[in-house]
Amino acid sequence: MYAYSFETEDFVDNVKFYTANGKNGVISNDFEEVGQIIFTADDKYVNFEFISDGSVQFSGFDLRFQEIGMP
Repeated sequence: MYAYSFETEDFVDNVKFYTANGKNGVISNDFEEVGQIIFTADDKYVNFEFISDGSVQFSGFDLRFQEIGMP
């Protein structure tokens, strides 16, 4: 099991996580919040999508992630 910690600001409307373990394009989690986000996956390789509804600009958002767990 892998865990990822995100720190987001309000510049990002929505964050989606996709696993790559044979489930191409499957949304595992979908967040619309500010602060720390913890995402866990069985697969080490995940994809991240950052979505705006047009009310915010992506030019200033801050995103950091750290792998905080190992299987």
